[in-house]
Amino acid sequence: MMGDCELRHDLGGYVLGGLPPEQAERVSHHLATCASCRGHHAEIAATPQLLALATDAPPSVPTEVRDRLVARSARHRQRRRWALTTAVVATL
Repeated sequence: MMGDCELRHDLGGYVLGGLPPEQAERVSHHLATCASCRGHHAEIAATPQLLALATDAPPSVPTEVRDRLVARSARHRQRRRWALTTAVVATL
């Protein structure tokens, strides 16, 4: 059973390449004989690739989209100021 295996806790370090060579070799040999750990390894094997995607810079916003958002925000602020001014004047 996966929870009972003594090397299960090393699988994360193994997948990420963070184990010392001797320990990585031990885990590699263990995977050949332990179906439970092989299953867990298969579940987490893509982790390095997923982490690499997460560290990539986010895509930049196209200039025309950014300009439209800025203009829309400015119009919204102007309307809000106008509504606030109207409300203040109406209370006078």
